[in-house]
Amino acid sequence: MSSSALLAIGDFSRATQLSVKMLRHYHQIGLLEPVDVDRATGYRRYSTDQISTAQIIRRFRALEMPLDDIRTVMSTTDVRQRNELINAHLMRLESQLAHTKRAVESLRRHRANRIYLLANGSVLLWFGSEGVWN
Repeated sequence: MSSSALLAIGDFSRATQLSVKMLRHYHQIGLLEPVDVDRATGYRRYSTDQISTAQIIRRFRALEMPLDDIRTVMSTTDVRQRNELINAHLMRLESQLAHTKRAVESLRRHRANRIYLLANGSVLLWFGSEGVWN
C-alpha cells in the first residue's frame, strides 16, 4: 500500500457512492476488503487508493453484473478472460434490451386496445370507441 490516507467507512461510502451496508457486504464476501479493521470494535478503514476499485465495482453493479463475475474480472490478470466476461455480460444486457424494445413496440401497436379486469371477474376488452364484454 502507498502512503495514502485512510478513510472511515462512512467517508469512504460518500467518496464512492456505495452504501455502508454494501461496503460491509463486499468486505464479508471478500470483494472489497478494508485495509484495516480494528479487532476490538470491528471498525473498518479504507485507503483512498481503493476509491477507483470501489467505483469500478459500483459501475459493474449498476449494469447488474453478478458479484462472482465482478470478483473474477477484478482478480484475473488474464486480459482475454476479463474481456470475455465483460463482453458476455454486455451481450446479455443487449439481449435484454432488445427483448424490452420488442415488448414496448408491441404495447405501442396495441395501445388503442385496452383490457380491463372488472371487480366481478369479468373482462372488458376495449377496441377504439367500442367496448366488448367477455
